[in-house]
Amino acid sequence: MKISEVLRRVDGKVPHALSSYRGGLDELFGIFGEDRLLYGSDWPNSDQWGPMAVGLRLVSGYFTAKGRSVAEKYFWRNSVAAYGWQKRDPSQPQ
Repeated sequence: MKISEVLRRVDGKVPHALSSYRGGLDELFGIFGEDRLLYGSDWPNSDQWGPMAVGLRLVSGYFTAKGRSVAEKYFWRNSVAAYGWQKRDPSQPQ
């Protein structure tokens, strides 16, 4: 499952603190687990909620706190499995 467009409007404002989104992210992580979630920016659609960098910072903080292995799965390893990416250059990670 791709997690994108994390930012949401609450009482007319878009919170930029991870604490505002942790509950929803915890729920998705609990349902799908570390092997079935992957990053998606949803840019430029996400611009209506705030700069892409804010959303990236939130999910980066959330998944990095779970450890390097989980963060790598979320940001790129799970997409390799989901989309069947083929390594085309020796410098690419496996």
